[in-house]
Amino acid sequence: MASTEALVRAKPGRPWPTIVGLLARDERVFAVLLAVVMVGGLATLGLFPLRARSRVDVYSLVIWFAAYKAGVFALVTVNPRATRGIFIGALTVDMLLVFVLLYLTGGGDSVFYLLFFPLVAVNAYYFGPRAGLVMALLAGLLYAAAAALAPPWVGWTAVIIVSGLVGLPAFALGHVAERERRARAEVERLNTELMGTLTRLQAAQEELLVAERMATVGRLALKVAHEVRNPIAAIELNAEMLGDIVRDRPGSEMEEAASLVGAIRDQVNTLDALTEE
Repeated sequence: MASTEALVRAKPGRPWPTIVGLLARDERVFAVLLAVVMVGGLATLGLFPLRARSRVDVYSLVIWFAAYKAGVFALVTVNPRATRGIFIGALTVDMLLVFVLLYLTGGGDSVFYLLFFPLVAVNAYYFGPRAGLVMALLAGLLYAAAAALAPPWVGWTAVIIVSGLVGLPAFALGHVAERERRARAEVERLNTELMGTLTRLQAAQEELLVAERMATVGRLALKVAHEVRNPIAAIELNAEMLGDIVRDRPGSEMEEAASLVGAIRDQVNTLDALTEE
């Protein structure tokens, strides 16, 4: 999905944004790194002159190996959920390919055992230091098997040396990668906590603004009530005085006026009660 979005965003005629989008995930970067290391290592060792009886078309093998690594990258891109399984399968194939190449090019005398170094080291970066030690042990056993199947036998000392030299840098690189992953996870955790804190601060700020508006409205209402209370008191006093005057004068018109004055006083009392609340 991410790769599709990257392809959509990339402008025609500009391949670099597309490439950067494809390498947005660590797994794809690892697949490319492993392909470059292994294909480059195989091509470099192909410059070494082989014995006549163990001739191998190394450069054709490089082309096929590059195509195989491109297939691994495509699988990782299409099915990212199965990335770990894909890399385990690719590691198994790579180890067996190096073993076959050792067997075909002289066993213990072949220089292609050097491919175990980048292969194990780069995979240890992804799988961790303990997996790197296990892979180094397997590399030593495959080297021993190739030497046994294609004499002369090199001896167990050479096998142990190969395993040790392959395993030590692999363990160190895997350990560094593991620490880097832990540090990245810690940074992501802190970033998540920071985002949560910022969200809570924004919510508190909004609540504070609402409370401030309510307080302003309350102060305004209190001021209005205070300003209204004085005229209401004056109206009530005048209505009371008018009522006294009306009561002192008999007649039907005065009775109606007294009723109106009473209604005015009732309304004034209602307003006065509202301002007191």
